[in-house]
Amino acid sequence: MRLVGDTAVSIEEAISDFCENTVDSLIDNYSYELMAAAQDSAMLAGMDETAIMSEFRQAVFESVWYVALYRCDLDTSVVDQNGFSSLSDFSDGQVTDILGTAVSNISEQVLREIETTVKTIERRNQYERNNQEQDDQRNTPSLGRGNEDILSDSQRGQADRFDLYARSRNVRVPSEPDRNAGRERHRDLGNAENGLVG
Repeated sequence: MRLVGDTAVSIEEAISDFCENTVDSLIDNYSYELMAAAQDSAMLAGMDETAIMSEFRQAVFESVWYVALYRCDLDTSVVDQNGFSSLSDFSDGQVTDILGTAVSNISEQVLREIETTVKTIERRNQYERNNQEQDDQRNTPSLGRGNEDILSDSQRGQADRFDLYARSRNVRVPSEPDRNAGRERHRDLGNAENGLVG
């Protein structure tokens, strides 16, 4: 399904619309040849040019739509329901050849455009996936430098224990008398700054 305005449209309907527009834009390329062949056709005898072109357009459209759905591996029964009733009018001689040529040429153009559209969508989707992956990588915390604040509590605790262990191997732990002497010195310095030493 896709949205056209506010209306949901199936992929089959979207392809139908595209086929119809393509047929309408190219059908006149076959009118001169068709009208020349129609003079010799028993099936088209007695029909005027407008009626012949209308029937021809319908036959080409239904055939192109069917080919496009079939090649895209979609449900072709939507075309079958509409009939192909106009095909019987073009079943003799040169008229059949003109119909076949029109269906072949227009189907080829429709399928190329579908292919181009699909490839464009795939490239856009791949581009968006790549951008999303890059954004995810930028926003994913790593354990590298500068990210200590994002460590979980358990990871932070493990990191602290590792730091303590590493430091304890390189630092001499002062003995109890050394620690007491250090406290005395610290107290004397504090008193000296405050002018309490006499």
